[in-house]
Amino acid sequence: MVFDDKGNLIRTIDKSRDVEEVPDHARLHQYCVSDGKIYATNYSKKDNKTEMLVLDQEGRILRRLYLPLTSIRPQRGVLRYDLYTVSQEKLYELIQNRERGNGASDN
Repeated sequence: MVFDDKGNLIRTIDKSRDVEEVPDHARLHQYCVSDGKIYATNYSKKDNKTEMLVLDQEGRILRRLYLPLTSIRPQRGVLRYDLYTVSQEKLYELIQNRERGNGASDN
């Protein structure tokens, strides 16, 4: 669903025909909006990579990407990834350093 800045529903984006159904799970989850595009992951996998749809603001699919989102935690359901964002068509993912117990990176 797309809302305006006052919370009024503008339109609904329905991708149910374009995304594989997984019982008891939302078809799309973990959304990010950046640079006029909507980025959304789903439960489809290929070569151990997660599918991400890139949509325009009307909901038309521009691209399908398969990304190695390494922070996946399937037991967390729809919140199964740690924090990620997209900017200028680059994905940035915060990955917890399991040895240090925080999001710190050596890079």
